Amino acid sequence: MVRLRDARRAREGITRTGAPLLRRLLIEAAWTYRQQRKANDASPYARERARAAQKALSAKYRKLGDRGKHHNVVVAAVARGFAGFL
Repeated sequence: MVRLRDARRAREGITRTGAPLLRRLLIEAAWTYRQQRKANDASPYARERARAAQKALSAKYRKLGDRGKHHNVVVAAVARGFAGFL
């Protein structure tokens, strides 16, 4: 059971453990969420998942950017969220 105070705890950033290539790819993919785009050449399930990810992560990018967070911090947060969709 997750307690409320645990849910409010700040998450850590992307650590340097694990595969460097995977971290780099997540960061590169996160940069694409600055703008909303459409997925055309995919199955209906893939399009729906892509639409959900695009909507959530683009909103997160805008929200954190509007709060004045540094763009690299915003991209790392979006990359962390992107990993959750994979």
